[in-house]
Amino acid sequence: MHVGTLEKKIAVKGCGRTDAGVTAEEYFAQFDFLINPQTPEGLNVEKLRHSLNGILPKSICVTHLSSVEDSFDALESVKQKTYRYKLLFRRAKPTSDLDRLWWFATGPEHLNWEVFERCIKIMQGTHDFRAFMAAHSSAKTTQRTIREIRVEKEKCSQGLGLYVLIHFTGPGFLKHMIRNCVGFLSEALIGKKAQDDLLFLLGEKEGVPTPDRVAAGICAPARGLVLEKVEY
Repeated sequence: MHVGTLEKKIAVKGCGRTDAGVTAEEYFAQFDFLINPQTPEGLNVEKLRHSLNGILPKSICVTHLSSVEDSFDALESVKQKTYRYKLLFRRAKPTSDLDRLWWFATGPEHLNWEVFERCIKIMQGTHDFRAFMAAHSSAKTTQRTIREIRVEKEKCSQGLGLYVLIHFTGPGFLKHMIRNCVGFLSEALIGKKAQDDLLFLLGEKEGVPTPDRVAAGICAPARGLVLEKVEY
């Protein structure tokens, strides 16, 4: 935050853009505002944080507020982000968390973990993710790096199903890239995609050019995606 004037509109710059329906557990934004030089900075900041939480929607909470150097940029200074996607494999439809995951009416006993894990190993690293970005994206370059894909498995109560949480960490992602990667990985898990399909989509199969978005298949719904962590 920097010293501003009361007459100016306050412009807010966020650490990134998320699709409609995607939630965030951690998000950073910056803005300039007027401070009272007669009041200790800590008190200024805490009063502002309290005031913001009084007017923001119930789904948004300002947990921390602090001053930054002029060189700080909420977007450009990001080193990496971690997103989490939640899948549920169970014959019975979920109820309480239906709007926060992607449900497959498939029992966990039918999942192909070997192919799924091979595809994750291939997907990590630096690749041309052209086939995994939104068709209407205006990105200048489609090469991106996924530093890590980490998977967690959680059994449902009474052992009636399985939650699969996929964490993606990287310095930046194309529009819809993670949702399209999840779409592919989910199909690999249920036996509809194979390792060679992924190599083809990444343009890494000998003699085959990088395909466009249509070839990659389904895009996972936004509701299962969460921005989990932002690192500076």
